[in-house]
Order: sequence, then C-alpha cells, then structure tokens
Amino acid sequence: MQRLALLVLVAFSLILPGCGGGDGEGSEASEAPQIDCEKETVPTFAEVRAFDVCTNCHSSEKEGLERNGAPPNLNFDVYEIAADTAPRMVNQVSMGNMPPPSSGFSLTAEVKDELFVWAECGTPE
Repeated sequence: MQRLALLVLVAFSLILPGCGGGDGEGSEASEAPQIDCEKETVPTFAEVRAFDVCTNCHSSEKEGLERNGAPPNLNFDVYEIAADTAPRMVNQVSMGNMPPPSSGFSLTAEVKDELFVWAECGTPE
C-alpha cells in the first residue's frame, strides 16, 4: 500500500510543476512521504527490469517500424539517455502512458517500483 501511495505521489509531483518539469519541491511535495534511498535497495541500470520491456521499442538496435513510433533518439538501452530522461519516464509510467496500453506490453507494480526507486535514488549505472 505504501508503494501505491508513493506511485501516486511521484506522479502528482511530476504533473503539477507542468510540462517543463521542475524540481518537484513545494508545499505539497515537502509534506508528502518520499522514497528513502538509504532504506531502499537501489537497483543499477542493468537491474531495472522495466528496461527489458521499454527496449521492445526504445532500443538503439531498432529502426523504422520496429520502433512502434518511439522517437529515434530515445533509446533506453543507452544508460546516459535513460538516466537523463528518468523523470520523464517515471511520469509517463505513472500516468499509464508507457508502455502504451495498445502495445500489448505492461509493467508489474514491482517492476514499476524498481524503476521509480532507480530514478529517485540517483540513477546508478
């Protein structure tokens, strides 16, 4: 239940600042519980199982129609790109936009949590 509340909070903190992002700080964010990175087991990039699903489209090895509409420069098999776009990924996954429901791919709650912890706790390589 705590993970579900955290998921909702992360989604809200990323949506409220607006499309341009933001640091998520403010009166609502400061009152909300945050991921405690010192108490979490933080996965490395290679351990985040969500990328196994994401790279069905977001892969540097895929071209054209194989990407199913994924932008050509958004490849989550490249650490630097995944780390740089981590807040956007969390936002899209939290809102249910990624993976797209029509894609046939999905992420379990456990796999989503793993992604969220990785993104919040410094995106370790």
